[in-house]
Amino acid sequence: MSNQRKALRWPKPAGTGFGLPLSVWIGISLILLGLATYGSIQHWMTTRTFVPVDMPVSLAPGHIKTGPFSINLRDGYSIWINLDQNVQWDANCNPYSSLQTRWVLHRSGRVVEKWDYPVLLGTYLEGFYAEKGTYDLDVEVASDASCLNPAHPRLRVNTGKRAYAEELSPLLWLSVMFIGAGFRAVGFIWNWTHRETSRPSCEPQWLPKCSPILAMGPETSA
Repeated sequence: MSNQRKALRWPKPAGTGFGLPLSVWIGISLILLGLATYGSIQHWMTTRTFVPVDMPVSLAPGHIKTGPFSINLRDGYSIWINLDQNVQWDANCNPYSSLQTRWVLHRSGRVVEKWDYPVLLGTYLEGFYAEKGTYDLDVEVASDASCLNPAHPRLRVNTGKRAYAEELSPLLWLSVMFIGAGFRAVGFIWNWTHRETSRPSCEPQWLPKCSPILAMGPETSA
């Protein structure tokens, strides 16, 4: 009569036929999906022109021509004269009374928007709605506001970047979650398989090193 015990082994994760468990491939796919989504959003944000015009100007009477500039967002844009608030200028030189402007916006040689009476809103020169394309802005300084030149005035055309960042924020967080979940899945399987290879095989000759419960099997008698 001889006693035989069945050799018990720890279960291995289901494979795909390519040498790696299916869960590892799922983890890698999540990582790649997260990276692709995150990279696409960042690339889109960095290639948008939120400030198509930002140039130094003089506020003496005359015309300020921007030259052609490109817009790649269909949105509303504001026109500003930015002043350096850290510079002191003549106290009698008030932007709200000294600066009067008119402006004309061209696209492909034709007028698409204009403000043909003096703007009396200080450094804010109103705005316009634009489609994607190439534009040219002509701002006429209708009054002598050169007393503001010591504040280094700049003509600025811009649209809000924050609204786009807030709208895309959930997708960025989702991509980060995909990347984290993917690394966690791959790391879990890696640690699991590494621990599995370090366990003693429950062959009959190694039964004393195995768990008594796992090593226990039915006895057969001859």
